[in-house]
This record gives sequence, structure tokens and C-alpha cells, in this order.
Amino acid sequence: MTHVAVVGGGSVGLSAALFTAKNGLETTVFDTDDTGAERHETGVTGVESTADGFAVTAGEETHAADSLVFATGASPRNWGV
Repeated sequence: MTHVAVVGGGSVGLSAALFTAKNGLETTVFDTDDTGAERHETGVTGVESTADGFAVTAGEETHAADSLVFATGASPRNWGV
């Protein structure tokens, strides 16, 4: 397997790592900043507007969010939001 080392955990580095990993390449990101995002490996089955923001259902869990970013390539109208 080809291994890809990505130096830098900014938007470009993380985007590159995402695409290399999605294409089956072993990918390691090197960065001195320990900030990150919680990641869930499950599909989203529902998104609803709430009084406080949004409710995102994934698997058996529902997650509250103040803001929502649709980055799936699909129209948010398809989700009814």
C-alpha cells in the first residue's frame, strides 16, 4: 500500500488527507496544532431545524448543532432544511 505523509493540518492539508484516505491510501497528517474535530463514521439519516439550531441524526444518535454546513454535494432542500 502507498503511504502518504501530509505536512500541515490546515484546510489544504486536511483536504488532501481526506481525498488520499478516501482513495484507499494510508495517510498520516503531521501538524503541531492539536485542535481537531470529532469525527463519526456513520451516515446521516436526518437533519431537522430546531428552535436552537439543528438536530442531526446519525445512526442511533442525535446531535445538536448551532450551525450546519452541508458539504455532501447534495442540495439541502433534499433534506427538508
